[in-house]
Amino acid sequence: MSKDRRKLRLLVAKHKIFIICWLISSILWSWLWLIDAARISQQRLIPYLIIGLVFFLITGLSALVFSRTIMHLALKYRQKPGVLWLLYTIVIWAFAEALVAWLVAFIWIGRNGSISNVLPFDSLTPFVMYTPLRFLSRFVGFHGLSAIVVVGAAVLILKNVKKYALAYWATVAMLTFFSWLLYKTPNGVPTRVTVIAETLEHKLPVNSYDSKLIILPEYGLDDSVDVVKPQRFMPTDSIYYYVGSKLTNTPIGHTNVLVFGNSKDGNIQHQAKNRLIPGGEHLSYGVEMALGIFSPTTLSDFKTRREVLRGTKSIIPYFIDNDLIVGAGVCSSTISTRDYRQLAKKGATILSNSASLEIFEGSRLFRWQQLGLSTFMATANARPFLQSTNNWPAYALDNNGRQVMKALPISQKQGIIITNNRNTPYTILGEWPVWVGAIITLFHLARLARMKSPKKLK
Repeated sequence: MSKDRRKLRLLVAKHKIFIICWLISSILWSWLWLIDAARISQQRLIPYLIIGLVFFLITGLSALVFSRTIMHLALKYRQKPGVLWLLYTIVIWAFAEALVAWLVAFIWIGRNGSISNVLPFDSLTPFVMYTPLRFLSRFVGFHGLSAIVVVGAAVLILKNVKKYALAYWATVAMLTFFSWLLYKTPNGVPTRVTVIAETLEHKLPVNSYDSKLIILPEYGLDDSVDVVKPQRFMPTDSIYYYVGSKLTNTPIGHTNVLVFGNSKDGNIQHQAKNRLIPGGEHLSYGVEMALGIFSPTTLSDFKTRREVLRGTKSIIPYFIDNDLIVGAGVCSSTISTRDYRQLAKKGATILSNSASLEIFEGSRLFRWQQLGLSTFMATANARPFLQSTNNWPAYALDNNGRQVMKALPISQKQGIIITNNRNTPYTILGEWPVWVGAIITLFHLARLARMKSPKKLK
């Protein structure tokens, strides 16, 4: 085969891989088109133009990173198809997934944004969490689990590594079994809890006073003031604790405050939300600049109705007693695996999230991804996870990620969960496959730069 023809075939292969990666990414992000633009701005056209631009930026960037990664791994495969290539592929793919999630966050960086506010929707892990393989996340983390599944598919397809398929999947099955066995039994105490599913327009009167802990949706405490029990709680002599959030107006803008309290003292701890929804609660510098030039009315409307100021402090667990320590987050914290890992590492024996998800218009795909992310938080950290929501089902997961309670809007559900404080390897080490992949990638880039640099004249 001529050199020119070989180059042409390589170019065609690159484009095919890019298109396939773009199509997969487009499916995973397709729920963006279902977002209720009226919730973002009273003008529908401008928000949909922003959604379209962001959609093609995210999917194009994701396809570029993944296609380049595949081409690199294919080159390594031709050179060294074997066990080392399999291990190499796992950490490199994990790093590529993490890089994409970080780059997506970078697209949305703004005055109230954060580069740590990653959006990991290009990963297979939220879907893998519906299978027994989810227990393996206790050892390899979020991106590592997805990478193991990707490599597992490769050993079933690629000719030169098919001979490793049986050994590979047997090893995965064995590690999955042990990761379930070691952490399947929680070491805490049974605790009665309540989760609530309602809407912003219709808030339920809370009457689950035989629960020790009540999780309310986002904005579920808007009627409360400091050191005063919220009005939605009926009079009772029972002692219970609650977690929720409330919108607070300040001279410089809105803040969404995470609130922890009890029936005796009212609201006793407050912390401003530090994970904001891109496009829903804050704008990137680019979008803000464009709106300022082409649609200042939309920008003004967004700042008045939607923009939220970001808190600067990391969330900390709420201590009730030695057995019940609540690691609570608000809304988009359920996307941040790092937040809940840190809460578990700091001693939380139960995890919770208060969200308002009406903007997603009941997207089935987003529901699968959101529940998959919650299941990851519970399983990977071996902690029960409680989710209360507006316009979305509320639920409780046990420390193995199994759903034990569910409440549809508009209702509340009460049940018993068992706390746990045993830390998994993931809770302690975090996304270690990503860091290994990052180190190897940096080493290769440095080596490549050294090879390409002009030699010094003697």
